[in-house]
Amino acid sequence: MPADVVVVPGLAVSRYLEPTVRRIEATGAGCEMVRLPTSGPPVGIPEYAALVADLVRDREVILVGHSSGTQVAAMAARRAPVARLVLGSPTIDPAYRSVPRVVARWLIDGRREPSSLGRVQFPEWRKAGMRRIAVLLRSMLRYPLEDLLADVSCPLVTVRGGRDPLCTSEWVSGLGGVAVTLPGLPHAFPYLDPDAFANVALGNRCV
Repeated sequence: MPADVVVVPGLAVSRYLEPTVRRIEATGAGCEMVRLPTSGPPVGIPEYAALVADLVRDREVILVGHSSGTQVAAMAARRAPVARLVLGSPTIDPAYRSVPRVVARWLIDGRREPSSLGRVQFPEWRKAGMRRIAVLLRSMLRYPLEDLLADVSCPLVTVRGGRDPLCTSEWVSGLGGVAVTLPGLPHAFPYLDPDAFANVALGNRCV
């Protein structure tokens, strides 16, 4: 029986990862997504990571994060050991570690993504609200991913699209573990190729 998988999505959005979840479930693995809370006080990386850690504690799971979810997943893996940590489109690259720079790179990426992605994500951003998004973004800047990974001992796989303007291949490769590049794909690569992300998550593609 394939291992269970827990998926942590990006900045206040999750629907774009639902095809990846379905691909994982089709293999017979259990898969659940931990969405950012959209009620109550806005939360940052530590609070979000605490929710994830509580979910995976005392379970043998593959923990998968995408975009800002990579920082949440890494912090959760420090608090509750997991079988494997898979980080897609890691954030935030030191080259862009300020609000103006990361927003500028996000706008560049937006021109590389299909227009249908915006139709999926904008309603979720509207529901979350700008204050919740801003709190999480500021928290992302305070918790560098490389620092969060320093105390993580489980096997690590990183994966990025070859046209992702938000993280450089040099930084991602330097995070450790096995680094996978998916040629021609932008930051939200799971939306365009959910099979590829599902295969990496399950360990079927790590070269």
